[in-house]
Amino acid sequence: MSAAALSLPPTLTVLNRIFAREKVSYLQYLKDAWIWTDADGRAVWKEISRVIDEEQRMLQRLAELIVRRKGILATAVFDERFTESHYVSLAHLMPRLVAYQRWLIQELEKDVRQLEDPEALALAKEMLEMKRRHLTALENLYQRYGTKSSAPSAPAA
Repeated sequence: MSAAALSLPPTLTVLNRIFAREKVSYLQYLKDAWIWTDADGRAVWKEISRVIDEEQRMLQRLAELIVRRKGILATAVFDERFTESHYVSLAHLMPRLVAYQRWLIQELEKDVRQLEDPEALALAKEMLEMKRRHLTALENLYQRYGTKSSAPSAPAA
């Protein structure tokens, strides 16, 4: 951890950790990836895109809270393994997407336990509930589409 991070108040440290992790999540990476899918998958991709959009809006709210508290937004880079997600089928990505979302929830649960500030805690809990809803949605999409073995036919739009 950097010296600057050590000097931040505990609430800002936790919020920035959440921000950095979520900013470079697998979902956020996939919004700009070239995903291959068939006609059924395009509808699934639209649903995933709505999840991505909601997560981006929550990330914006988190950033606004950090800045309002005079914090500096943490920087982060995407995991280089995410680059393997271009030009592959949506069905192929689904298990990894679900697993990554589970991991994000586990990490966020740890962070929520460290927050005492009422406003920060409320926002983190709201984010946690959103992520749990998204995990359920992604699991349902995986059951519906991710187990397909058909070859992809067109890029997701």
